[in-house]
Amino acid sequence: MKENWLIKPVDSERISQLSQQCLLDPAIVTLLYRRGYTEEPEILHFINPSYASLHSPFLMLNMYDAVELLRAAVAGNKKIGIFSDSDLDGLTSLYIVKYLLDKMGIDIFYYYPNKDHSDYGLTNDVVQIFIDQKIDLLITLDCGIRDVEPVATLRTNNIDVLVCDHHEPDAQLPDAVIVNPKQHECPYPFNELAGVGVAFKLCQAFLLSYLPVFGKRSALLMNLDDKYIIRFFVDGIELADERVCFYYIQEMKRYTAEDDIVFHYNLNEQERGELDGRICHRLEDVVIQAYGTNKWQQKFRDHFTLHRNSKDGAENALVNLFKESLFLIPAKVGDFINNVMPYIALGSIADVVPLQNENRVLTAKGIEQFNICESSTFKQLKQYCNSIITSKVIGWQVAPLLNSPGRFGKTGLTAGFILGTDNNQTLLTEITSLNEYRKEYVKTIYSDILKNSHRAFYDDAVVYVVCESIEEGVSGLLASRLVDHYQKPAIVVVKTAEGFYKGSGRSPVSGFYSLLEPYCEIFERFGGHDQALGFTIQKEKLDKFESIVRGLKLNEDQKNRALLIDLEIDISDVDFDYIKRFNCLEPFGSDHQLPVYLSREVYFTGIKIFGRGREHGKLLTDNKNVEILSWNGAQSIQQLYDAGSADIVYNMELNSYLGAQSIRMMLLDSKFV
Repeated sequence: MKENWLIKPVDSERISQLSQQCLLDPAIVTLLYRRGYTEEPEILHFINPSYASLHSPFLMLNMYDAVELLRAAVAGNKKIGIFSDSDLDGLTSLYIVKYLLDKMGIDIFYYYPNKDHSDYGLTNDVVQIFIDQKIDLLITLDCGIRDVEPVATLRTNNIDVLVCDHHEPDAQLPDAVIVNPKQHECPYPFNELAGVGVAFKLCQAFLLSYLPVFGKRSALLMNLDDKYIIRFFVDGIELADERVCFYYIQEMKRYTAEDDIVFHYNLNEQERGELDGRICHRLEDVVIQAYGTNKWQQKFRDHFTLHRNSKDGAENALVNLFKESLFLIPAKVGDFINNVMPYIALGSIADVVPLQNENRVLTAKGIEQFNICESSTFKQLKQYCNSIITSKVIGWQVAPLLNSPGRFGKTGLTAGFILGTDNNQTLLTEITSLNEYRKEYVKTIYSDILKNSHRAFYDDAVVYVVCESIEEGVSGLLASRLVDHYQKPAIVVVKTAEGFYKGSGRSPVSGFYSLLEPYCEIFERFGGHDQALGFTIQKEKLDKFESIVRGLKLNEDQKNRALLIDLEIDISDVDFDYIKRFNCLEPFGSDHQLPVYLSREVYFTGIKIFGRGREHGKLLTDNKNVEILSWNGAQSIQQLYDAGSADIVYNMELNSYLGAQSIRMMLLDSKFV
């Protein structure tokens, strides 16, 4: 094997044990084990994304304050303003919050960066727009965490501010109520939500605050194996230290207060009589309310089956079913959640957040709803894609399509399409036309960059390019292409019409944002994530910035990326049934990529070079089901064919064309035998 190919060792006995406990194919368990899922509960939650796995929004720092601020504005009939970022993460966040407030009949005014105000974040010009609108409360979505001075101006004008963001905070925070899981003291268990995920958490908390259970302790009382178990919750937060177990129903009064809301399971009439004086609900009734009379019994069976081999399996099954059901009731809350889930999936995948933990649940549920949603917006998108919606379809077709208008200063097209304010078909036609133009435009500019037609350097730790006269909205796309080509961080800087320079940086590994954050004082604006950043800088400071970039040093982890291999297989074993086994790992995306396979001594029986410029290549083997593909890799494909055989590392996917299916192996690396 090559030095950078890595197959992590596994404990075969442990794999066999987990496979039996989880009722899963050993190959699936092996892959997950190598990706860090080494315990039964982790594997079960990963394979079965459930609303029960979502954390309470009230675990997020300042969420109670945010809900109180928003409720006060609603109760006082105040005018609410919303400012969102203009990318898909921002616009889907805007849709969710606007949809909720519209349903409640609340007066709002919303705005997002456009051709008139194209700078990222809450600029002074945008602040003046909201002041002129005489708003009382401004909610920022997918932005605002670094806008200290603009927020101060709003506060001076007696405008309250609620910052709902997911970007990295600065040392100084704005004078606002802030909900952002990346705040340094935020106890929220997962800090990689997209902006749309944080916006959803705000909406969820706001809705929960109107329910009778808000602020009260709930007790889930279960009669299991001749003993009683109580698990306690407040606002969706489990009070783990308060779990109690006892053997006589009369003891229950020792552990519960009269104002506790009791949800009970498997109690007979006499036992229920001991609950007098307490608000009580059967767990079965809660599940029926969430899933309907046709599905509730199957839900019980599914949860008991899922947890049947685990320790305290029945208890865990009931707790998860309880949490999952409460998430979807009452009906108005459930309808809201089902309506917004596709937008959460769209914004999360477009923003390339890690598809782990809550993001995996939200994306999986969002894709599920996307495929059955009958709204005009999603019907049009499904017709455009002409396929079942998956994470790949969103990432490769839908997100680039809808982001195209914003790259050319026409964000209003996408906003109108997403918000449903105009004729969707007409808007989608315009967006599609712009998307086709974007493809050719980026292809041409990228070709020029590789020909060194711009001020650039490629040999340092970070690729750096300055383009004087291109659309600023494509800088991130160009940086991503340079990352793919050079396999190291890249920054593309573009001159703006106002005489400033705006840049986008991308990186194939973590830690890139932190490399440049110490120099943020030279920027007019600066923000981003772990592997992506954006900034605005004055022309006079560009040379200094260039010298900083040229002096950047990557650590060894950032320079030497191992190619982690999930499974080693014989290519002759690959067939349609084999690849379909791995569908349970969907959705794939950032930090959860398609499985990586290694096959040794693969013999090649045919070759095809294709593409407009004959830039792509395909290899055939004795296995007639598969074809080995390399996009923009015709030269390497030819070399492999000439060698006759090689060890290959690849991803696999099913490909459908004109009604016929084939298995495509996308070549990642190879080694001559």
